Amino acid sequence: MEKGLAHFLIIATFATPMSKNAGIAKTRKAVSKRFKVTATGKVLRRKQGKRHILQNKNRKRKRNLGKVALVAEVDKAAVLANMPFSHR
Repeated sequence: MEKGLAHFLIIATFATPMSKNAGIAKTRKAVSKRFKVTATGKVLRRKQGKRHILQNKNRKRKRNLGKVALVAEVDKAAVLANMPFSHR
């Protein structure tokens, strides 16, 4: 056997088998619960910091933490990749 062919056979035997859902786009439910895609394609998220230790924060800060914010352009592609049916 040639060196290249033997190498290919070894790699082929260790390849992982395809799953039942291979090729089917599925939505990550955790991502869909945390983010919303608007009609214009923007991705919205909730702000962090309004779960606990609220006595140390003033009213204005807590009020602004309750509003939604936009996901950064750097992270937008990763969020949309996990929600394949939301941005058509």
